[in-house]
Amino acid sequence: MDLSPCFPLRIKTRLLSKDKSSFVKLRDNSLIERGDWTRMSEYYIRRIEPFEHKGFYQQIQDNCQKTQNNGISNNQNSGPVPLFRPIKVYFNRCFTTTPKIIQQLLSNPDQQEFKIYISHVCQNNYLQEVADYFEVEPSVNGKEYVDYCINFCHQHKIDVFVPRYNVTTLVNYKEDFEHIGVKVMFIGSSETYQLLENKIETYEALGNTDIVAIPKSFCVKNYKDFEKAYQEIMENDSSACMKPISGIGGNGFKRIIETMTEVDELYLSTSITIAKERIARVLQNSQNVEPFMVMEYLEGDEFSIDCLANEGELVVAIPRKKLDLYRQTIEYRESLIDIAQKLSQRFKLSNLYNIQVKYHKGNVYLIEINTRMSAGIHKSGFAGVNFLYLAIKLLLGEGVTIPETIQWNFELRTIENYDIVDLEK
Repeated sequence: MDLSPCFPLRIKTRLLSKDKSSFVKLRDNSLIERGDWTRMSEYYIRRIEPFEHKGFYQQIQDNCQKTQNNGISNNQNSGPVPLFRPIKVYFNRCFTTTPKIIQQLLSNPDQQEFKIYISHVCQNNYLQEVADYFEVEPSVNGKEYVDYCINFCHQHKIDVFVPRYNVTTLVNYKEDFEHIGVKVMFIGSSETYQLLENKIETYEALGNTDIVAIPKSFCVKNYKDFEKAYQEIMENDSSACMKPISGIGGNGFKRIIETMTEVDELYLSTSITIAKERIARVLQNSQNVEPFMVMEYLEGDEFSIDCLANEGELVVAIPRKKLDLYRQTIEYRESLIDIAQKLSQRFKLSNLYNIQVKYHKGNVYLIEINTRMSAGIHKSGFAGVNFLYLAIKLLLGEGVTIPETIQWNFELRTIENYDIVDLEK
């Protein structure tokens, strides 16, 4: 299993057999056994099954050829970004996994140099370790925060801004950033953000299409809304869950359990379950409730699809199946890649974003379209796609290389690392 496209440096391996015919040679000339675990960075990687493809991504590559004038190329010899200095990239309030994403960026195959600038609300050792410049942000919001970001970019002569925080406000000032020579990694217009940040509106926009199945869902504002939504879902022979209309990750997600009492919840519940009677009691005793979603609970496998697109044309997509908190698999699923392509075209998406879907009763249902790169996009990087590097090249108007060989059908298992700091020093 050749992992060299993204990680050309140190690779640790262990061999459990002397039969060299079952080994795969890595870039550092070491060998690993198919099906064996290989440690790399903070993950163990295991091949699930051999995978060969014919005409791989042919349709997507055809689309890339059509849009080649917009900066996409599937030519393996597209060459490095023709800049004579390091590219300055700015991240604001980024994920804790961002250092792993940055490490992949710095390991790009063109050996393009980057200078990393990061701002955050507090000191963060993990971010500071990968930053050439780190700054603690002031406590400001709205337009004041926009002004802070513009001034930061102007002061440090930033080339590319990869925003995570306050994006729906920042996108309204795209021209202000461009005026000072900064390319901002937005996925679309302000209207696109407003639509996709609202799951109810996203579902309504896709309700009359055959792109992907939409789960039965309701906007709940009071107790009457809740009881009606819950009964309709139960009549559909499904269980129910609740989640915010807008939100990041799994924040606020709860599976509704009718047979659980509030006492049971106090002693037995996990963070992702909630007693139905508790929701009813809260709604009956509250005057003003922030609207939330009640929807059917989807029972099957969940996939997170990391995507890169250019003005509605998908460049590459990698589906990751979530097995549990510590394990994921990278799988070739043509149906999921097709969904990603159609959603990219439907909303004319660009740059990096993430699509979450789940299987249920034989169909693929949309959970949400995340208007940013996922926190786990570095895991898809193990397939050989350096997502952030390709996105930056596209943003700067350069051609990008679609890897001719992408590694599929392997499992990632997370291991934990700890830093021990002497408090007396």
